[in-house]
Amino acid sequence: MSAQRPPDKKFSAEDEAKEREALGRIIFAFRSYAADAEAEICRWQSTFSRLPPRHRALLAAPHAEKVSAARRAARTNRQLIDAILAAFKEDNEEDQAPPHLTGAAAEADRMAKEAAGCSPGDTEKVRRAGAGRSGTRRRGGGGGAVRYVLKNLARDWSAEGAAERAQSYGRICGELARLFPDRHARPRPPRVLIPGAGLSRLMVEVAALGLEAQGNEFSYYMLLGGSFMLNHAVCRDQWTLHPWLHSNLNHLRPVTVPDVHPAEVVEPGLLSMCAGDFVEVYSAPEMRGSFDCVATCFFIDTAHNVLDYLEVIHHVLRPGGYWINLGPLLWHWADAGPEHLSLELPLAEVHRVARLMGFEAVRHEFVDAAYIANQRAMHKTVYQAAFWTMQRSDTELPHDTADLLAHLAALQRQEQQQKQPQQQEQQQEQQQEQQQEQQQQEQREQQEQKQQQQQEQQHQEQRCEKAQQQGKHGHAHQGQLGPIQHANERPQQAALEAKARSPIAPSRGGGQADGGRMEPEARRAAAAGEGRGDATDEEEDGRWEDVLRDGEQQQRDTGNV
Repeated sequence: MSAQRPPDKKFSAEDEAKEREALGRIIFAFRSYAADAEAEICRWQSTFSRLPPRHRALLAAPHAEKVSAARRAARTNRQLIDAILAAFKEDNEEDQAPPHLTGAAAEADRMAKEAAGCSPGDTEKVRRAGAGRSGTRRRGGGGGAVRYVLKNLARDWSAEGAAERAQSYGRICGELARLFPDRHARPRPPRVLIPGAGLSRLMVEVAALGLEAQGNEFSYYMLLGGSFMLNHAVCRDQWTLHPWLHSNLNHLRPVTVPDVHPAEVVEPGLLSMCAGDFVEVYSAPEMRGSFDCVATCFFIDTAHNVLDYLEVIHHVLRPGGYWINLGPLLWHWADAGPEHLSLELPLAEVHRVARLMGFEAVRHEFVDAAYIANQRAMHKTVYQAAFWTMQRSDTELPHDTADLLAHLAALQRQEQQQKQPQQQEQQQEQQQEQQQEQQQQEQREQQEQKQQQQQEQQHQEQRCEKAQQQGKHGHAHQGQLGPIQHANERPQQAALEAKARSPIAPSRGGGQADGGRMEPEARRAAAAGEGRGDATDEEEDGRWEDVLRDGEQQQRDTGNV
């Protein structure tokens, strides 16, 4: 991999001194890892010694085993760190190396001597200064930054981190393959810029697609680790480290790096790295339109002012080029204090400003993406990251503020004019929808009314049929004897009621029921009875008396009377 310095970057003596001091702090932080690790293990032992005797007895064997394993793991991590520092020293012993790089080791030696001659409190102060100009995403002491590098080595370069990389790097590479299907047939591979390249694994994945990948990184912590993986790896699984040793997860298991040898998957000439601040390096005039794509992964929220990032991305892209982004919006400088500029925009506002600057949305979705998540831990950090692709148009914003305001006002008027026909179309669509809903409602009401009429007609037919059946049943039973009365009723009353139900019911004395007169129907029925030889009144009465006597005799036999 080739290393590049910022184009035409002029370093004054003061700048060289600041760079040398910043890099010296970082080398000092790497060198202090072993002491920091031992201090953490001693804290464990101190906590254990303060437990009640009963509790120490319960934990004695596991605690002793954990302390021994932790010290072995710390020694293993130190071996890898020493190899990183040795490689850095070897790379910068040449005469053509920049002065701030060649003098950084001496600056670290000076800091170590100062720390050795200070009180414990001052030593901690010097160690905290190791963070310095680190540019890491998590601000803190130098020891914390070194531990962060170890975790990122596991994320970017171990087999255990493959699943996590697939959630972010894999999606970006898949989009690149979709956007540049003819990349192998081009005279020159499409150029992809990767700001915030970290430990350089995304660069390798992009170059493995046959694209020319250039990384940009500001953090010396990441630059040292990434350069070591790219330029000094001899084979797969060459080094072992324990990335979770210093977390409260109590996981001491090792991982090996790298899981892939970069030289095996990347053709020569497709990888390069440019160290420095993204805005300072790529806002240079000669960088204009020099890339076909910019891929940002967990990067844009590291900005003090994200509009600077958007302008530079637009600047380096050729017309028609693409910007692929994946990550959350944590805005890392939000809690840094009032002395640090921190512009924190919502996602919708970022997209709105991007459109004003000349980006057109191609795709946008939200995806789950973990970041340095211990796969075997109960606690994992998983973001619902914004994943989008935008394409650069030919739009150029004016540089003069007055011209920019006039341009924005014109855009606003244009948007309003475009919205008017859209609003009219929306109103027409709403009216059509309302008419359709009204017609559907009327059809439903007509259908319900028709069903109700059919149901009423069916009920009417059922009532008529039932009435006819009842009429037939009544004629069939006409003239039959009524039911026998209960034994506790008077026999004469029962006989009289039975006679009253008979079609011809004269009194016992032979008189008519209405004082000697017979109704015409009764007379006709009587005459008809005589003509047919029907029974006389005496015979009818005798028949009823026989029925009554039989009923009384039956009740005596059963003991009811």
